[in-house]
Amino acid sequence: MEIVDLYARLSDDKGGTSSSVENQIARMRAYADEQGWQVGQVYRDDSISATKGVNRPQFKALLNREHKRPVLVFAWDRLVRVIRDLVLVLDQDLKVYFVEDAPFDLSTEDGQFMATIYTGMATKEIKTRTKRQKLASDARAADGLPYWRVAPFGHTLEGALVEDEADLIRTAVAGLLDGTASLSGIAREWNAAGVRTSKSASVWRQNTVRDMVTNSRMVGDLVYKGSLMTKSVIEPILSREDYDALRALVSDPKRRSGSKAGGPVANLGSGIYRCGICNDGSTVHATNGQDRFGRRFEVYKCSSKSHCRHYRAETDGIVTSEIFALIYNDPSIIQTQEVDRSAAAEVARLTDEIGEMEASVDSGDLDFATFQRISKSRRKALTEARERMNAGQVTDLFRGLEMPDSADLHGVAETINDVLAPWWDGLSLERKRALVFELLTVTLLPRTNKSFKDDDQYVDVEPKGKGLSVVDA
Repeated sequence: MEIVDLYARLSDDKGGTSSSVENQIARMRAYADEQGWQVGQVYRDDSISATKGVNRPQFKALLNREHKRPVLVFAWDRLVRVIRDLVLVLDQDLKVYFVEDAPFDLSTEDGQFMATIYTGMATKEIKTRTKRQKLASDARAADGLPYWRVAPFGHTLEGALVEDEADLIRTAVAGLLDGTASLSGIAREWNAAGVRTSKSASVWRQNTVRDMVTNSRMVGDLVYKGSLMTKSVIEPILSREDYDALRALVSDPKRRSGSKAGGPVANLGSGIYRCGICNDGSTVHATNGQDRFGRRFEVYKCSSKSHCRHYRAETDGIVTSEIFALIYNDPSIIQTQEVDRSAAAEVARLTDEIGEMEASVDSGDLDFATFQRISKSRRKALTEARERMNAGQVTDLFRGLEMPDSADLHGVAETINDVLAPWWDGLSLERKRALVFELLTVTLLPRTNKSFKDDDQYVDVEPKGKGLSVVDA
């Protein structure tokens, strides 16, 4: 009796039930029984695309078997959809059976020829469908309609509010703004309560909470391909004032350590470098990448989606070189001056005054229109005071910072690294991150080729055009 191994795959299991994969396996088992075959090992990849270059663990395990038993799949495109995977399969000289197609013997020229044709057809289908989906998304966005494939948490697919989810978001944001909640704490609380993300099989994490509450849809804005659309039917969840305050809060580099579980700072760019596709202030985080051969490497990746993936060491090297160039060309960019110590007191005073007015509105002693009018100037002053206070907090990070000697710096241009590299290496990572945050806007751009090799065309570094105030020790 012939023994066959089974392979099943599903690209997108929205419900998290894996029912489609189970159906594939059931059909394959029934087919094997009809043919009089015995089923050996079953390999399955749930919710993993065969076209995006992501690692398919069970596909990899299938190719690494010690034996070369025939493989039964539901259809060829469940096993292979792109040429790069076809090459890997052809190297195995496998015999592949299908429930819906004639079998291929990949050890023969005819079998390899048929496999190449089927893979080419699958690739063309992918590109045609992708083009059609992009045109449909373009049309929806132009009309102000969401282009989401899955309804995000708090909204329906059409942009209407899901009230119970929207209330959870508002409560969470209120806690973040008043300091009684944290991103990781919200994630733990929601997971414990059984609240799930828009992908029902997923749990909340610090990054997913942050990326959701800082998404432009929170205030009803529709951003498509990096552009703010003039029309939007998305119903806002947050007020513009709360949203702006929240974005400022979570973008503080002192909150974004880039390490696990709130540990020490681990890298230069997490929470500071921006995604060039989102283009809405969304930042990247550090993670470990893996190619289809299982080799691991350290990368920066978009926090919300797989928009960009850049080698971490090379990207940091480009950014560091730009810092060196800024200081070399204008050492005065880092100034020494006193900080406004009255800002924190002013923030406390204005916050109390506005709070008293809000209490009067709640008690009915003050109508809302009057509150809006008389609190307008105080709210503006509060925003300005917060900016001064935040500037002071960043400045304190550089208290006593010793800059390279200007004479040494401009003695010989070719030795700039000899002077600045030791100075840079002597800084704490926290100071390095704050320097990058204060002086540069770093945007990681999408690639136009398949290489992970980084160079200046994929890492856009722009000076912010402002100096940095440093307090004397």
